Amino acid sequence: MSDYLVINNYSSGGTLKISRKAIAEIVEKSVENLTGANLGKGKKRLLTVDQPLRIVLGKEGKIKISVDVTLPKDSKVKEACLALQKEIATNLSMMIEAVPTEIHVHVAGLS
Repeated sequence: MSDYLVINNYSSGGTLKISRKAIAEIVEKSVENLTGANLGKGKKRLLTVDQPLRIVLGKEGKIKISVDVTLPKDSKVKEACLALQKEIATNLSMMIEAVPTEIHVHVAGLS
């Protein structure tokens, strides 16, 4: 599992790498843009802590994202999750020119 995503660079001036933390910031901002949605809280387990945001960077620029969110009680879950997937994909493609291969949205709760 890599900590950086290598962006295709067609010049001979060097390489461009985007960190996992920068991608996480983009995803967090995407969640904040959805009205009433928040990142879920991490769950403490015996030996590990589940994070509400998991990003796997693969070879050839593949990005897999899994995000836990809490939604307002009156929201339509299916539409909210689809809107969040589109928001994340659009923001990542605009900001770092990489399209994620998988975006999993898990509703951790309603508030």
